[in-house]
Amino acid sequence: MILSDELFHKFIKLIYKKTGIYYERNKKYYVEKRIGKCAESLEMDNLNEYYMMLKFSDDSSEFDRLINELTVNETYFFRDFPQLRNFAEDVLPIVVREKGDRKK
Repeated sequence: MILSDELFHKFIKLIYKKTGIYYERNKKYYVEKRIGKCAESLEMDNLNEYYMMLKFSDDSSEFDRLINELTVNETYFFRDFPQLRNFAEDVLPIVVREKGDRKK
């Protein structure tokens, strides 16, 4: 199934509104493949039909399934103390300093 630019923008607007996740234009192929996979599993004829179901359904289970297809549920970064320490001690001070320099 082909995802038109117009429908892509509708999907990403809906996803952003409900989750705060935003997909850039360069992620269209990635989004299209996952949306297509979900729509095909429901034996839908087109992606507009899938969009309308997501937008107007009272049941959020299919939307949740789509979000699971679109996201990586990896949280190891937040569990590894050495990574967090490195971020806090090495990376974050640089970001704060550079942000402060821009304000001047």
